[in-house]
This record gives sequence, C-alpha cells and structure tokens, in this order.
Amino acid sequence: MNDELNQVLNEYDAFEDAAAAEAYLLSAIEKSRQTHGPKSLFYATLLNELGSLYRARSRFAESEKYFLEASDLLGEQLGNKHPDYATALNNLAGLYRLTGDYAKSDAMFELTTDIYRVSLGEDHFLYASALNNHGLLLQEMQQFEKACMMHEKALTILAKQDNPIAHATTHNNLVQPYLQLGRIQEAKDNAHLALNIYEKEVSKNHPLYAIALNTVASVHAHEGGYSKAASLCNDALAILKAFYGETHKEVAIAYENLAILYENSGHVDEALAAASKADSIFNAVLGEDSEAAKKSGIFKAQLEAKTKSP
Repeated sequence: MNDELNQVLNEYDAFEDAAAAEAYLLSAIEKSRQTHGPKSLFYATLLNELGSLYRARSRFAESEKYFLEASDLLGEQLGNKHPDYATALNNLAGLYRLTGDYAKSDAMFELTTDIYRVSLGEDHFLYASALNNHGLLLQEMQQFEKACMMHEKALTILAKQDNPIAHATTHNNLVQPYLQLGRIQEAKDNAHLALNIYEKEVSKNHPLYAIALNTVASVHAHEGGYSKAASLCNDALAILKAFYGETHKEVAIAYENLAILYENSGHVDEALAAASKADSIFNAVLGEDSEAAKKSGIFKAQLEAKTKSP
C-alpha cells in the first residue's frame, strides 16, 4: 500500500495547475474509499492532503472539514498517542492560527507537542518543530515569555542535530520576543546568527536569507536606525519578489514590515502605499477571512485616516 500511496502523492505533486490537482486528488480519494475503505490509513492520508490543498487556497471551511475527518480516522486507527495523529492535529493547529482562532490553535499545538514528546522523545526533530510552531503562535498572542521558552527548548534540541536551516530558523524566531522583552543584545545575536547561517547554507538570493534580513532590520528599527532598517527591508523585498513574484504571502509580509517602518519614521504616505500592496496580496493569496488579511485591512484603514487628518 505504501508504494501505491507514494505513487498517488507523487502524481499529485506533479500537477502545476491547482484545479487539475484538486480534481486528481478528489478522484484518488474516491478510488481509495472504494478500494481500501473509508477507515483506511490510505484514505486518511489523502484527506489530509486535500485539507492542505484547501488551506493553501484559502478555502478554510473545507480545509477544516477534511483535516478533522483525517484526524478522527487516524486517532481511531492508530490511537491518540501516535505521531501520525499528532501530525494531523498540527495541520489543524496551523489552520486555526491562519484564521485567527488562537484558542483552538493553542490547544491543538499543546496536544501536538505533548504527543510528539511522549511518542518520539524529547530529542526528536518533530518535537522541536512543533515547539517552534507553538512559539510562533504565542508570539501572535503576545505571550512573549512563553514563546521564548518554546523556541529556546527547540534550539537546545536542534543544537544536537545536523540541521543548520532549522537551527537558523529557530534563532530567527527568537528575535521578536527578545525585542519585546527588552533582551536587545540577545535579539541582535540571534538575528545575525540566523543571517550568517542562511548566507552559508542557501545564498543571498534565497527567501530565507530575505526573511532574516527583515529580522535584522527590525532590530535596527527597534533602536531607531530607520534608514538602515529601510535599506535592509527593501533588499529583502527585492529578493522575495525575484523568487516568488508579486503575489506571495512572504512578499506581502515584507511590504507590511516596510509599511510599519515607514509609519514609525513618520513617512505616512510611503507607509500607506506599502500597506495597500500588502493588503491586496494578503486578500488575493490568503483570502479576506484570513487573520493576516483582516489585520492588514485594519492597518491600512488606520494609515488612510492619518493621511486625511490635518
């Protein structure tokens, strides 16, 4: 069955057209239901894939439906302490984070990390990855002390493994909570560590390097170095646009970072222009019901009000 499943997933991954990929996956799911049964792990795996497809296309209600069905099946077939069940919960947690349902996301990440810890051990990569994911959610929830604890624990695990990209990403994750907690030197150290590792491992033209540039820019901005921060943000934006094109979530985040920087330095018109681009991309890529689109719309409206005030 594994060979058959791998073949289906490989064929699905080969589609470049989203509509064709969806049609293929729906057909494969129906075939697996008939061939392997609606309780099979084969069927559950494909449901998870469909949930991921709909999440990526901002069809959140459908995504939740299939993620829930897959997690229920995996829990029933494998038990609620199995790592594959934890992975299904992780998918749900990511979806709820994306839609701003933070209470559900927090609960799902708690379950995910606990299952990985018990079933795989505290030195496993998946446990570290889940800690990082939970930490990012906690940052959005403004729980910076707890977020630091998650990322620091993940960093301790990853320090024992040969995975420099994950190591760099965790350093990068720590910067914002350190800044918020006033741990400025630690924020600087982690920002530059991440940037240096990415430069060595993936080059200066890679999105990960661009994301790290944005993080370094945030440190400069925190200390009032707006000119240097703006230069770094624009460099990051250029890398991301060259790699992804104009309509990608990371490009929208870069525009939003630039807008915040311009606002803080008193350049409201430039801030509004950048925020408008971010808002347009978030709505196009993630959908108007996503938390990112809702927040960007509010930010844009606030800037519009500033430009009209005497």
